[in-house]
Amino acid sequence: MQMLEKRRTAMSLAAAWAATSLRVGAAVLTVLAVVAPAARAERIAVGGVERTYALGGVRSSARGLLIVLHGGGGSGASAARQFGMEPVAARERLLIAYPDAIAKHWNDGRRDDRGRGSGAQADDVAFLSELARAVARDIDGGPVFVAGVSNGGMMTYRLACETAGLFAGFAAVIANLPVDLAATCNPKRAQPVLIMNGTEDRLMPWRGGAIVAFGQSRGEVLSATATFERWRGWNRCAAAGSSEARADRDRGDGSTVSVSAATGCPAGGETVLVTIMGGGHQIPRLAGRERPLLDRFLGAANRDIEAAEEIWHFFSAQLGK
Repeated sequence: MQMLEKRRTAMSLAAAWAATSLRVGAAVLTVLAVVAPAARAERIAVGGVERTYALGGVRSSARGLLIVLHGGGGSGASAARQFGMEPVAARERLLIAYPDAIAKHWNDGRRDDRGRGSGAQADDVAFLSELARAVARDIDGGPVFVAGVSNGGMMTYRLACETAGLFAGFAAVIANLPVDLAATCNPKRAQPVLIMNGTEDRLMPWRGGAIVAFGQSRGEVLSATATFERWRGWNRCAAAGSSEARADRDRGDGSTVSVSAATGCPAGGETVLVTIMGGGHQIPRLAGRERPLLDRFLGAANRDIEAAEEIWHFFSAQLGK
């Protein structure tokens, strides 16, 4: 009888735990439903390969399209959460596309990236170009912009190198120009490029060199300043310009922000470097919170600026041109 009673007690506890877990899980799903963007899954065939993406932002009377590229190991859904572009899209009437890379890694021009798996041979330039043309039909001739983070940021550089004229502007966050891509990049025209990097990034080295993740080589990149200088040169800007410090809104985040805009650039060739002094491999967000374990691995998360707002401020200057 005692054994039977113990089993009944254990079963009751298990049932209570399961019920609590279901309630917690439901609460989490409810929260996610509130904060997740209203995105719709879509498919497109490019070169005989079916590719996927999701649409967010506004569909009716959108005045522009923004393509947001996730980082390595991520997805379009994760990029939607990390960038926080949906409030900007709603306010500015933008359509947003969140594409998915094959095997969660973009073919960004690095030859020695052993983490890409089957994504190493993907024709992502063709995919993203066709995606831009297909989805742009919903914006009645409005501009198409690209923003990417990490691996997605390096893919953004590749698009800028190889698709001159298709996109109206590019923004790369925590991403430097791959050495392999820099050797072949030959833009046909000046293009707006925004670069946003942290000086203490442990995965995307500010000073350039090898990218190493989990002891595995992921190719080499130029430094952040060399990346800026390359784009300044390709855009035929006269000088690097002076650095302007931003307000240190959160003195506890271990980082500050300064912005350098190249001067003497031709129309449409604006080149800007946003430096996160002390910043790590994380997207700056005003609403960011301290996550000790993640911060220890990725470095400090800046909470002085909102990356989505900085990116849109840069892109919006192109709307009247």
